[in-house]
Amino acid sequence: MDEKAQALKVWLEKAFPGSVIEYQFPLTVHKFRINTEKTAYWLYVSRKFVDDNEVGHVIQAAERAKVLQAFQASDKPRWIFLGSEGAKEVNENFGKNA
Repeated sequence: MDEKAQALKVWLEKAFPGSVIEYQFPLTVHKFRINTEKTAYWLYVSRKFVDDNEVGHVIQAAERAKVLQAFQASDKPRWIFLGSEGAKEVNENFGKNA
């Protein structure tokens, strides 16, 4: 895991204390699975967006898009993609070929 992905993982761990954060780095996205007591959430972050920006900018973009609040407000699984255009909700099939 590179330094930027590690910083994103630490940010998620702080937001979801006691949860297990899994990380995968397939072809086009950084995949984070957040396993909480109530459900699991997936955050997909564009590799290009991470490569082209400082990690602080990536985290600020996620905070502006209220990614953490979207996860925390849901008792059901959610999938969110974050890239240069902001965040958008996607479905469970999004990350399978990314």
